[in-house]
Amino acid sequence: MKNIIEFIEYLNKNGFEVGPEMATDFLKMKAKQKTLSDKIIEIVCKRHHTTIELIRTGGRKRVHTEPKQIICYFLMTVANITTEKIGEIVGCSHSNVTIAKKAVLNFIDTDYNYAEKIKQLEKLIEKL
Repeated sequence: MKNIIEFIEYLNKNGFEVGPEMATDFLKMKAKQKTLSDKIIEIVCKRHHTTIELIRTGGRKRVHTEPKQIICYFLMTVANITTEKIGEIVGCSHSNVTIAKKAVLNFIDTDYNYAEKIKQLEKLIEKL
């Protein structure tokens, strides 16, 4: 919260007038973004019969890596969260987040069943 106030003060000092209404809208947007990311994680974990804790601590087994990659993909493409923040959420580095997104895109291009699974998840996420 302190960072947001500092950011608004910085904008005001540099000629951008940020009034109470704009600040409120900004805070609502940030709250919604967190909610969206939580819902994306919940949907993917439920579909793969796992939890975010197992994904964070899981090894290199496909049962852990596939949902982690899909979560990274959706958080980047739908929620527009930075790779650093996604890495904090799923328990990996920002470069692994980028690699995970590329892996999902590669599987979408090469595996019809995988692409259908992603489309189904996209439909669920679009309903949010």
